[in-house]
Amino acid sequence: MDLLFLTLLTLPLPVLVWALVVNQITYRQRRRMLDRCVPGDTDFSINMDRFSKASYEQHFWRVFTFRSASKLYD
Repeated sequence: MDLLFLTLLTLPLPVLVWALVVNQITYRQRRRMLDRCVPGDTDFSINMDRFSKASYEQHFWRVFTFRSASKLYD
């Protein structure tokens, strides 16, 4: 716990704030993709395959580094 606390203290505040913002962006974008995966829909399997192409962490780091996350799902 002390190591985590020290690590958080040494990181610059803008980086921490950006990480929190990116986490919310990632959550909303992935949630929207998941909402399109409605069982019984004709595109269900296509949407689920697209959703599962990238993990939450991959999506997060793509957005964190100012790159388009949509390229992960092409």
